[in-house]
Amino acid sequence: MVVLKLTSFGDSTVIVIPPEMLERLKVCERDELFAIEVPEGYLLTTHDLETHRQVKLAQETMDKYQETLRQLAK
Repeated sequence: MVVLKLTSFGDSTVIVIPPEMLERLKVCERDELFAIEVPEGYLLTTHDLETHRQVKLAQETMDKYQETLRQLAK
């Protein structure tokens, strides 16, 4: 388990992430992390799961209507 510290920065509160955790996540300063609410609390990830869901849905739709889309593209 990694303990994250909260600290003040101007009018905001920030989370300090230790270097070994940043390395494991393969992120650095100014990268984005996503906090996704799950029953146990929050999942911290580098993947935007909502965008992933939308892309998957778009791919399924394109697969389903492949011939129609091909005809429309003419």
